[in-house]
Amino acid sequence: MKKMPTILVDARYKTNPRGGDRCRFELATHLQSRKNQDFTFLAYAHARSDLQRCQIAPFLPEQHPQADWFEHVVIPRLSKQIGAAIYHGTFNVLPLRRAAPINIVTVHDMALFAMPEAYSARFGPFMRFLLRQSIRQADAIITVSSATKDEITRVFPWAKRKLIVPILNGVGKEFLDAAHLEKAAVTTRLSSLGLPDPYILFVGNLERKKNLGRLIEAFLDGKSRFNWPHSLVIVGEKPPKLPPEIAQTGDLPPSVHFTGYLPDADLPLVYRGADLVAYPSLYEGFGLPVLEGMAAGTPVLTSTVSSLPEIAGGAALLVDPFDVTAIAEALNRALSDIQWRRDAIEAGRERAHELSWAKNADETAKLYVQLAEERFSK
Repeated sequence: MKKMPTILVDARYKTNPRGGDRCRFELATHLQSRKNQDFTFLAYAHARSDLQRCQIAPFLPEQHPQADWFEHVVIPRLSKQIGAAIYHGTFNVLPLRRAAPINIVTVHDMALFAMPEAYSARFGPFMRFLLRQSIRQADAIITVSSATKDEITRVFPWAKRKLIVPILNGVGKEFLDAAHLEKAAVTTRLSSLGLPDPYILFVGNLERKKNLGRLIEAFLDGKSRFNWPHSLVIVGEKPPKLPPEIAQTGDLPPSVHFTGYLPDADLPLVYRGADLVAYPSLYEGFGLPVLEGMAAGTPVLTSTVSSLPEIAGGAALLVDPFDVTAIAEALNRALSDIQWRRDAIEAGRERAHELSWAKNADETAKLYVQLAEERFSK
């Protein structure tokens, strides 16, 4: 095969990319620098400043009532118009109509099946149908952890016949750079954000699987029992009404501090300024805050379940996320055990250096080449 065929990559990340949107952003911006492959990116109009070669859908805002129509009708048409040989659906879904001769889907997690109760009766069944059909249709499936690969084949035994390739997410250089900043300087800079000092940090949205209710309960219990000076800082969009699992903890004291959304530029400093990153999630396909915290030189506490032990790579303190008392005691150890903290910081930095967005893009591009050679070199 002399020339790589056109590859259409779904790069529809939102204006403030976090989580899955961050994965799309990082993959697209790293892929575009590759000289020997022909990429076209399907993106929202605001991505023009980030991506050089885009199929832009300016008529499609980030929130659109006809998004499903776009996904399943317009994308196959666009793919055919540009002559794409490979289509990569980067967030769990492929169009119901085949978009290209080769179709790849990235499955970030199997939460729709692992925690069906977390999704509405209207939304859940439809999305489970789409995920099942996407896995069935795909010529190759990328997962962001080996745990997610294993879960796909557990839920769908027929998927064992599929090509499923774990390609782990990465961490940005800005988080690794933050580890070299002195804590005193960071604290001064963070005072402008109104953050308390010292603090334990949680980063993420407030959906049920994040287990914030138990984390808050464990924090308040530990603060009472062990007399910590720390606040619990929760970074993420705060809805007008707290979810029931958080609201049931009662009126929250000032030591539980919601920041709301923070710009990406502030996050490395916020991680670096924390004494501990606490992420006792009930379920994750990857868990970016675990890696971001370790990269920034901050000890991390996370869960014994799903992909989180795999992502932590032995560099975090693991706890049963269903046991509030165990979480409180693990928080206390993570704050007070000086030797563990030193070891965790060193091991965490080593683990973070193993995973980069450049490596993620390289492994993805190699899969494109492999599939294209198998299909078109015969």
